[in-house]
Amino acid sequence: MTLKPLFLIDQPELAMPHAPMQAEYHSPTEADKINSQNQSQPKKAQMNGNQSQVFTEMTTDQKLNYLLTRPAHVPKLYCKFTVNQAYYRGHVLAREADQFVFEDRHTRKRHLFKIADISEIRLIGF
Repeated sequence: MTLKPLFLIDQPELAMPHAPMQAEYHSPTEADKINSQNQSQPKKAQMNGNQSQVFTEMTTDQKLNYLLTRPAHVPKLYCKFTVNQAYYRGHVLAREADQFVFEDRHTRKRHLFKIADISEIRLIGF
């Protein structure tokens, strides 16, 4: 036994919506793949008269200057320092002639190291 509806609601006849989509597709060719590989390789760019370098290719002085001259709106970069066969993780706060002030990442303790004692500086992240 089927029941009649209590209200008869007339449904409007709507047209199917038109969604503009991609009409064509081109698969990458060998030339496109080679061009994308060449573009993905790091290049040295000319910026404000100074030549930018990859961080791993910089000298220790250049790395410290790079870490200290970051814009204020950019988060501090955490680094791994190797000083006298010991590892420290944190960020650079200041530089004084042949020394620099360093803050430990976990303990927030500040250390003062000589620049000549640094054997390696590696970027960890933000």
